[in-house]
Amino acid sequence: MTIASDLLQRHIQTLVDDNTQWQTLIADDVLWELAYAPSIGHPAQLSGREEAVRHAIWFVGAVENFRYFDLKVYAFADPERAVGEVKGEGLIKSTGRMYRQDYVVFLRAAGGKIAFLREYFDPVRAARADPRFRIRRTTDGPKLSSVQGLTHISKLRFDWTEKSATRRCALCPRSRLWSVDGRLFHNPK
Repeated sequence: MTIASDLLQRHIQTLVDDNTQWQTLIADDVLWELAYAPSIGHPAQLSGREEAVRHAIWFVGAVENFRYFDLKVYAFADPERAVGEVKGEGLIKSTGRMYRQDYVVFLRAAGGKIAFLREYFDPVRAARADPRFRIRRTTDGPKLSSVQGLTHISKLRFDWTEKSATRRCALCPRSRLWSVDGRLFHNPK
């Protein structure tokens, strides 16, 4: 087991179950990217210990009985890099809705600490559990709309399959462009 694969396994084990222990795993200058989070009103990245800890504590407080399971960790040739797949589920306290998610997490270690995380998750699944959003079924597939003032959601179209949702600009659904708060971004995948 490499340092990165060990840290990734410990990240998943302690983020929710022992957040104080998790905080000892992260570097002071940790960068945590949440690639699809802006589509549901969360930041795209958390820079530094304070932002990462604040986000983790918010998550722990917002979700009851959250658990990760079916963790698969893949070490890279570089012992300071690893990627993992994991499932998670818990009850959103404010709505009573179940939150079920599949995550992919990339980790880079430096000095024996977590220096970088990049987390991918399905924003439609997150929105289903969040009271700020409503998902409507249409002939074109599910449409996500804001209930509580996150107007940028109306600019996004979700290309939906049972396993994933891809954000694309509503005006050019075949392109790899997506929009958040009127700013266009290119999605290379």
